Amino acid sequence: MLSFQRLAPGAGTVTVGNVLAALFTIPPSPSTVYAIKRQLVDLAVAHPAGIGYLHVISPAGDITGIPSAESRRAFGELATALRGQIQAVSLVFDRVGFRAAAVRAVAAGVFLAARISHPTNVASTVSDGALWLTKHFRGTASATQLTEAVAQLRVELR
Repeated sequence: MLSFQRLAPGAGTVTVGNVLAALFTIPPSPSTVYAIKRQLVDLAVAHPAGIGYLHVISPAGDITGIPSAESRRAFGELATALRGQIQAVSLVFDRVGFRAAAVRAVAAGVFLAARISHPTNVASTVSDGALWLTKHFRGTASATQLTEAVAQLRVELR
């Protein structure tokens, strides 16, 4: 059974086994980041062997989906609080073209510079991000289940 939660207009999550997938069509606000942190903490308690996180940015219109400085700080706090519990993270910037590739390159650079202790990935499609996550993490969800759950989440957020 999937557990959907709307965090804000254009933002929501779905839990699939021991993986939390978040979908944003708008840049995340600090309050949505803190809501994700609470969900990840709850998921980590339920799955002490580890959890995975699939973060999907699927911006509407011409926005990049890049969070504000305050939201980036909140993501930093999230990563620190869940160190050792998150086993892998896949970030999906679900757009095509040069600008989207540049955003993915910057995100990959941030991951590299942050020296994150768990495997991280930046992908261009949900299916690629979900496949990478399932290959680098002992999750209870398959790549197909994660991809379908995010597709259902998109419908739930409309």
